[in-house]
Amino acid sequence: ALSRLNQLSAGIMVGIPALVIANLVLEADQGDLTWGKTLTAILAIVAVLVVATVASEVLGRAVLGARDGSAEDYVPER
Repeated sequence: ALSRLNQLSAGIMVGIPALVIANLVLEADQGDLTWGKTLTAILAIVAVLVVATVASEVLGRAVLGARDGSAEDYVPER
């Protein structure tokens, strides 16, 4: 999930929560909205925002070339 969200972080951060909220509005309009669906929607939005945030941080580290010593080509200075 992390490697794919890097490419669409702006779309993910705005688009997916908007789609979930639109689905809640549709459910409410049809009279099928329950507390369980609302709680599931809130958890889905939070999960997407957390994963997209982590993905953005990973992409930033990759772009800047930040090394923590775990890369295969990392050779510490002697």
